[in-house]
Amino acid sequence: MPLEDLSLILNQVGLFRDLPQEVREILARATQVLSLAKGQAFQGSGVGHVMSGHLKQAITTPDGSEKVIDILGPHRQFGLAELFGRAGHACAVVAVTPVVLLQIGREAVLQALEICPELPRRMLGEMARRQFSIEHEMAADGCQSGASRVEEYLLSLAEPTRDGRALVDLPFPKLVMAARLGLTPETLSRIFREMSEAGLIEVRGRQVWLQPCLLGRKPTRGVRPSSQLAHAFC
Repeated sequence: MPLEDLSLILNQVGLFRDLPQEVREILARATQVLSLAKGQAFQGSGVGHVMSGHLKQAITTPDGSEKVIDILGPHRQFGLAELFGRAGHACAVVAVTPVVLLQIGREAVLQALEICPELPRRMLGEMARRQFSIEHEMAADGCQSGASRVEEYLLSLAEPTRDGRALVDLPFPKLVMAARLGLTPETLSRIFREMSEAGLIEVRGRQVWLQPCLLGRKPTRGVRPSSQLAHAFC
């Protein structure tokens, strides 16, 4: 892709928007557009920016099970903290749907940080949001039931519809959602069944319809996508 086009794309990324042209050109020269198939792991370094699709950041526990730390959708970045250490990514980064992303080389990002004072502030803000997200989720794991975490997560993803309900169109398998919430697939299925029997939701494959009686509940301290937490810092 031409350098000018990459620079324009970077200018649409919140982290790099309206930075000096010189800085964007440094970043653009070290940027690649990558496509990952479902199930393919990201093997690169530097900063990643998701353009389309969804990635999971996951670790494997000693007993062989998987813990999904986060699900990254469009407009999300990863690899910021790793810029400042010598270790690679602490979590595996794997596509759960077909993904297109930008990979921005580590050395170019470090060079941009040296010459552009605004960029470190933005990165610190992004890492602070991530830290807040981790603390928030640890509190939820200790204080909330599995059913409450599922309810809160669905509410955070819901898109209102004209009939007074809301729709969650899961872009990834329920298995990934279960791992994200620290539940077994069997527990998630049971919670969905109980919520359906209680008239709170209607499940049609990956589509989950939230009924008005659920939408009227006030969110508590559950697990929300990190992008939702950004509002706490605005």
